[in-house]
Amino acid sequence: MIPNILEASRQWREVFRTQGVGEVHLCIMLTTFSGIRSGLNDLASLGFDSAVQFPPHETTGAVVPPPAPAPNFTGQFFDYKEVAINAVAEALPNFKTFPGVMPSFDNTSRRKQSAHAFLNSTPETYEFWLRGAIEKATQSLVGQEQLVFINAWNEWAEGARLEPDQKYGHAYLQATRRALHATHRWRTVLDLLRYLPIEDTQQLNRLLAQLEQRIGAIEQASRCTIQTIDAVLEYKQAQVVSSLTNRTPNIRCSIDSPKINALVNTKALRIDGWVISTDLGAVAVDIKSRQSVLKRVPIDLPRPDVAHAYGIPYSTVGFCDVVEIRDITSQVDLHLDLVFNDGTSQLMQVISLQPDSASMPGIEALPEKRQQLHQAVSTSPREQINHLRAYSGERNNEFWSTIAALEKLIDEKEWHLKTACELLQQNQISDCFKSF
Repeated sequence: MIPNILEASRQWREVFRTQGVGEVHLCIMLTTFSGIRSGLNDLASLGFDSAVQFPPHETTGAVVPPPAPAPNFTGQFFDYKEVAINAVAEALPNFKTFPGVMPSFDNTSRRKQSAHAFLNSTPETYEFWLRGAIEKATQSLVGQEQLVFINAWNEWAEGARLEPDQKYGHAYLQATRRALHATHRWRTVLDLLRYLPIEDTQQLNRLLAQLEQRIGAIEQASRCTIQTIDAVLEYKQAQVVSSLTNRTPNIRCSIDSPKINALVNTKALRIDGWVISTDLGAVAVDIKSRQSVLKRVPIDLPRPDVAHAYGIPYSTVGFCDVVEIRDITSQVDLHLDLVFNDGTSQLMQVISLQPDSASMPGIEALPEKRQQLHQAVSTSPREQINHLRAYSGERNNEFWSTIAALEKLIDEKEWHLKTACELLQQNQISDCFKSF
């Protein structure tokens, strides 16, 4: 579109030099108009240092039928998920390229009957595409050039926006944060293993480590839930009448269970939550009653939901355990003290319990659910992960069947955990389920 682009780029550089800016980095956008992507073009011969992807330009995907009859419509519809998969699966060009993604696209408001729209876009599929782009940037670019471009923040006329809307709320921004901080869901990791060009063993092992971390979080939460179910069958009830947090600088914390007004089992009281301690190094929580330490609980549980909320790297800031409260004939105050690296401690929370004689309804389904959850925890993904670790680059039938088996296994683990927690939540016993 610019005649004699080499001369034009030379003049641009000269202008910057004469104006005192110095040398500049010129980047060409890969669009359907540039004609760069399809050939073996040498960017230097055009006067450019690099290129940047600009979807939906140069994306690939089959044209799909319109979702409803559209008389006189001359535009095209594409499936967003297929386009995202193709974009992740395609290697970057053989010249320096900054990857690009789009959360969605529909320019009907501008193009009317000749519009292009990408159907079935979701925050989850966008997260997969963005994380795939980040993986490519990490592998192919270095230092401050590890950039990914997103189209766009609020291009409402083309339906390409990260900005919150009525349908999804902040979901696209949350997906962006998950992809950026590597706190993305286990399904995203599995899809990256499916489609992303794996450059080397180090990248493969990094993806498998992410997957193992998420599986471990599901299994750890499942074991804690099994403990809760076991205790429910010998239920002695109390009510949480207050839960007071000791607010201090440099510490963020929350007790997820038990909640105020919840009816809890005193023979096996589940206590879980999280702690972010800036520069203080909190390593454990002492649960104390009547000046005695009932249990010291390590702060070692992965909490991706907390990482999402506070924008911290994926880290082990959670804690979870079950304690027995004996002789609760009157109010009992539980003191939760933070224990730091240097051995000092500090009060974090006071939970007050009152005895309650009411019976707990709806526990008849718990024994079967416990058995299912135990079986899910006992089923190890080690064999499938080891098969993937030996992956040599060719995605053959064995590779695809291994991925499918692994997905089924993890899905069952998460489903049994979720349904067990929902059953407990019906009686205000636990709200331990998190999405991993």
